Amino acid sequence: RESEKQSSAETSATDDGFSEHLPTDAVEAGIKSGIFYQGKIAVNKFATQEAFVAVSASANTSFPEIFIPNQLLRNRAVHGDIVAVEILPAGQWAAPR
Repeated sequence: RESEKQSSAETSATDDGFSEHLPTDAVEAGIKSGIFYQGKIAVNKFATQEAFVAVSASANTSFPEIFIPNQLLRNRAVHGDIVAVEILPAGQWAAPR
């Protein structure tokens, strides 16, 4: 398990503190270039702040899941959504509690 995503649009936040969503074409280009990883998000039912993204097998990566440590980084995604994530620098990684 590795850590998490943060949108490249993090400099532009909504009134509720979440990052703006990227345009679809930017997300698709990021997935194609390997900047973003696509997968299905699963929220931890015992610690709802935490979630995991099961990375698509076609992503050609060494990790099967990406840990999302909080709701702000989840950026409004709910259990079962298909999401695109970007890996944070290693110094910002977190582990499940």
